[in-house]
Amino acid sequence: MGRLASVLRILLVIAVVEFLLMLGLGQFELLDGIAGALLDAAVTAAIAAPFLYVWVVEGVAEQATEEMAARMSKLKFRELLDAVAEGAVLVDRDGRIRHINRQAEQLFGFERTELVNQPIELLVPERLRKAHVGHRDRYMADPQLIPQGIGRELVGRRRDGSEFPMELSLSPMETDGEFGVLALVTDISGRRKT
Repeated sequence: MGRLASVLRILLVIAVVEFLLMLGLGQFELLDGIAGALLDAAVTAAIAAPFLYVWVVEGVAEQATEEMAARMSKLKFRELLDAVAEGAVLVDRDGRIRHINRQAEQLFGFERTELVNQPIELLVPERLRKAHVGHRDRYMADPQLIPQGIGRELVGRRRDGSEFPMELSLSPMETDGEFGVLALVTDISGRRKT
């Protein structure tokens, strides 16, 4: 109903503008030409109506289709991340968390809603945060795939403040037209004990 009301408003505007143009250009006599001008304006609006309706409806339908496809893409991406055995954290160029999977929630002890839009350094022990920002900035300047187990051992911080040794892989990627880095995190506490 909202679309129809919009189309009707636009048609009314077309008819009024047509009428005012005819009046302004003096294309009719004031007394007997007003009825003719109104009829002409109504005909113009009626001719424009189907084209306008198709333009509005197709535009709205196309936009709705694109929005639906984007939503489905995000849902599939999140489902895919939730299927991964490791903790998965998606971070944007500024180091803000955009998404975490269920395994990362369990690993770090945070709910997704607590971490989204927070800096990734929230998952790093306080004593290492300043250095982590420098490492992150250098990585973002030249992002490359870093497989798990390559480089030095890292330490993660849980919500309760406890720490655990971890390995992680970093994969630069683009989602929804925005750059991001997917970090896959594995708790290696058991391996260390062994």
